[in-house]
Amino acid sequence: MTLTSKPMRRRLLWVLAGVLVIDAGLLYFNYRSTGPGPRAMRMRAEELRQQHRVAGAEVKRVTAIRDQLPQVQKQCDRFYSEELLDAGNGYSTVTSDLSRIAAKAGLRASAVTFKQRELEKRGVTEVDITTAVEGDYASLVRFINEIEISENFYLLDSLMLTSAGGNLKLSLQMRTYFRS
Repeated sequence: MTLTSKPMRRRLLWVLAGVLVIDAGLLYFNYRSTGPGPRAMRMRAEELRQQHRVAGAEVKRVTAIRDQLPQVQKQCDRFYSEELLDAGNGYSTVTSDLSRIAAKAGLRASAVTFKQRELEKRGVTEVDITTAVEGDYASLVRFINEIEISENFYLLDSLMLTSAGGNLKLSLQMRTYFRS
């Protein structure tokens, strides 16, 4: 059989067609395995742009916070020095303040008790205050209002109102902080 014979040419054409089909298949699989198409790549690029915008906004926010830290530290120092009582005279100041407020509101006050706890690494002592006052409703309201506007720093934790004879008894749980 020679290369010029018809059966041989036909076989060669079939072999060549098979090779072309295999090449086309390999080309298709190579194209598919190289990664996402153009549309997916555009979507991914847009996602990355959005992440970049969010990260940029976060960096600006963190930078602004860092720049404000000295000012915040000064405000904290001012609060500690001006608003919190010194531990040395804080207990007597609170006792006299609460007695003065009760007398101004027209109430009978019972003893004030304290329970302290040091807050480590903060330079302050947390002090739980328990007291009770007795009187009519309007006087109790005046007492609470006076506590709210007092020059001393109080956090009111709980109130308990009970009836004692013809009067009302208000038990208070409060907190304050003293500079150590």
